[in-house]
Amino acid sequence: MPSLKVLLFGERNRIGRRLIVFIIAFSSLITLCLSAVQLIVEYRGLRSALDQQLDAVRIHVPSIAGSVWDFDQQQVQRAVDALNLLPNVTLVTVATPDTHAQWSAGRNLSDNIVTRSYSLRHEVRGTDKEIGTLTVVASLDGIYRQLMASAVSIIVSNGLKTFLVAIFMAILFRRVVTRRLNRLQQEVIAMGQGILPLQEGLGLDSMPPHLDEIDSAAWRLKHQNVKLAQAVAALRDSEQHYQDLVENTPDLITRVDREGRFEFVNRSAETIFGVTPQACIGLSAFDFVHPEDREGTKQAFGKWLESNVRMLKFENRQIARDGTVHLMLWSTVANHSASGEVVGFSGIGHDVTQMRVAEAELESYRYHLEELVELRTAELAEAKNAAEAASVAKSTFLSNMSHEIRTPMNAIIGLTHLLRRAEATPEQSDRLGKIDTAAAHLLSIINDILDISKIEAGKLTLEQTDFHLSSILDHVGSMITDQAKAKGLAIAVDPDAVPLWLRGDPMRLRQALLNYTSNAIKFTERGSITLRAILLEDGDDGILVRFEVEDTGIGVSPEKLSSVFHAFVQEDASTTRQFGGTGLGLAITRHLAELMGGEAGAQSELGKGSVFWFTARLRRGHGVMPTATARADDAEAELRRCHGGARLLLAEDNEVNREVALELLHGAALAVDTAKNGREAVDQARGNDYALILMDVQMPQMDGLEATRAIRAMPGWETKPILAMTANAFDEDRLACQNAGMNDFVAKPVNPDALYRMLLKWLPMTEAQAGATTSPVPNTARPSDEVSATPPTADSDEWRQRLADVPGLDVEQGLAMVRGNMTKYVRLLGMFIDSHAYDAMKLAEKRASNDLEALKKLAHTLKGSAGNLGAATVSDAAAALHAALRNGSASNAIEPCCTTLIAALTALVDAARKALNRR
Repeated sequence: MPSLKVLLFGERNRIGRRLIVFIIAFSSLITLCLSAVQLIVEYRGLRSALDQQLDAVRIHVPSIAGSVWDFDQQQVQRAVDALNLLPNVTLVTVATPDTHAQWSAGRNLSDNIVTRSYSLRHEVRGTDKEIGTLTVVASLDGIYRQLMASAVSIIVSNGLKTFLVAIFMAILFRRVVTRRLNRLQQEVIAMGQGILPLQEGLGLDSMPPHLDEIDSAAWRLKHQNVKLAQAVAALRDSEQHYQDLVENTPDLITRVDREGRFEFVNRSAETIFGVTPQACIGLSAFDFVHPEDREGTKQAFGKWLESNVRMLKFENRQIARDGTVHLMLWSTVANHSASGEVVGFSGIGHDVTQMRVAEAELESYRYHLEELVELRTAELAEAKNAAEAASVAKSTFLSNMSHEIRTPMNAIIGLTHLLRRAEATPEQSDRLGKIDTAAAHLLSIINDILDISKIEAGKLTLEQTDFHLSSILDHVGSMITDQAKAKGLAIAVDPDAVPLWLRGDPMRLRQALLNYTSNAIKFTERGSITLRAILLEDGDDGILVRFEVEDTGIGVSPEKLSSVFHAFVQEDASTTRQFGGTGLGLAITRHLAELMGGEAGAQSELGKGSVFWFTARLRRGHGVMPTATARADDAEAELRRCHGGARLLLAEDNEVNREVALELLHGAALAVDTAKNGREAVDQARGNDYALILMDVQMPQMDGLEATRAIRAMPGWETKPILAMTANAFDEDRLACQNAGMNDFVAKPVNPDALYRMLLKWLPMTEAQAGATTSPVPNTARPSDEVSATPPTADSDEWRQRLADVPGLDVEQGLAMVRGNMTKYVRLLGMFIDSHAYDAMKLAEKRASNDLEALKKLAHTLKGSAGNLGAATVSDAAAALHAALRNGSASNAIEPCCTTLIAALTALVDAARKALNRR
């Protein structure tokens, strides 16, 4: 007969027993707490009832006080006895103050009492007087006994309930939990003994719904059993698979113990060793190593174990029982125990006998292959040098050609300027205007070629300056207005919602739009041309603007549209002949757009017009609206009218260049002081109030950049204009001038109109000068420098004839720089000969000593001074040498440039000396 313990909990149900103990303990604790709370509540109720009973005695106080005053002892005694009959009251007394009379009933036998005293008062002749005291004593023993009985009842009742709940929980736990846990335990025992279900498809892919925790655990355990059985089966298959691979691989796989005895070898042992794998077990691996390699193999193993390298790779020869030798490439690793001790080695040996034979055969061909590679490398190096030389030659050619073309262009522009200053007939003015237009067109072509060259060389950089949107759109529109009116075309400008003030490179934006508008004018016969600026993006990192030029012209065919942005490409030959052009404008625009973080494109339809666009990433700028500038042909007159008498400082070390600049400045009625170097310029700026400084960049003692920085640090010179004057017109030179504090840039040789426009732009307008604009301004030029308004004299003609034989000298261009003053020109030419007579010798000496910096300075000086006198051959040769030195060209590129300059300068100096009768 099983015991109650077994019936309730089972034989090994420790969890059930623990659960019942915990339930009983917890229930008992809760029972005690609840009982205590219940007894406290009951005690408070009994005490409250007792207090109310004692408070009710107060209603008898007046009657008892009257009986005491009347000294009615019987009535007082009856009242005391009546009060003594109240529940829990053990003693009642009435006493007078003089203790002559006292009444009592009952006695007090307990220490747990509650006492209440009431004052007996009576009105005597209008005064309320105390005549005695009523005392009532109540015992708490009855309350305590009642509480004890209640406590016993509550504890017995709750204890019986707890016991019954525990019995019920034990039976329920056994039925609901214990039996199912036993089944789980049996499953685990079966799994531990390897009794796993091997069948599949038991419906265990998804857990059935509404399972409790134990059923869920049982399902998961059964599911894991099935998965484990499948994994074991897969592991056995994998083990068999890898065993087949190991046995069937042509490589020799071995495992040896610490002494080198075989513990395992695969079937390749029959091929390599000539014995079966079973026969190899227990044999030493070194017995199969060729005797000549045996000692080296042992030493290699010893060093390997000392180095703690993970893997050892080596080659040795293995010899079979029949004497066959195999060259083996081994990869060996050490086997370690759980404690880290080396217990053996595993290795894979690959037979490389045939591979080494093939390598030996290939080695015999390697020498010839190296000869072929060296020959091909030499050919590639020669081709590379040729390509680099071609690139240098191209750059040199473009540079030389641009200067060669600019030389006659300077003469054309200079002579046109002089002729337009004179009184010309309407027919002559018309022809001069056409010459000027043609020269401007030719210059634009030259600039396009130079821009393409700079872009391809990666030397085209962008400026970052604030500009007004109207300075781009309106300026471009105004430039094409005359051409558009001539063809009857309407011009529209649409700025859209683009901010008015932007920051970027306005010159390049204007150039890109002019390329588009020039094509639009060229290919549009009727209709309109529209310039647009469209805001695409506006963020913290800047804004993206799309510029468009739309026309109603002939359009571009779809097959040609994709290639129009390539350099030197136009729609077809007939278009080129009919409309003209080099095909560079669109290519330059595309490159400029890419430099500005955008792109370029076009939409077009034959016969319906085109829309050419490009995008540029800019920033928001700020500034004030620009004032209108004077036209080029009125620049000198405007300068004389608005700024006549203004005081300037000219810092120029070259005497010829200084005289040319003085001639132009005095001709515009400007007062000029001169400085021969940067230090003199700083000293004069410190003691004089100049309206503007023209600063040469390369000067002795202190160059123009350093001098500008020093002047900017002086009080009052923070904002006054300082303009750079130099023959270096590269973007990096402009940036260096800007960083030094210069406001703008005047290129040498100086173009008079460009100089005048630059002065108009930067000279400040004072109140006195503003008032003087309505009255003539006296010419402040020195008398000796004034230009004769009469036709050239015979002396001038004679000088032209004498100077005509000087090679490379364009007299008319030189005269244009001194405003037609032949006397001034001859004097400047003599100064040039005196200053540079020995420069050819200096060039040869500096070239021989490889003093490239000195060569560069000489070339820079000659380029500007010779150009100002019209000595184009020397100026261009100096520019070519300067460009080669600046670009860091090789010695073989510098040498011919230097030789050309020496020859040109020598010929110029000798011929000019003869013409001027100088020795």
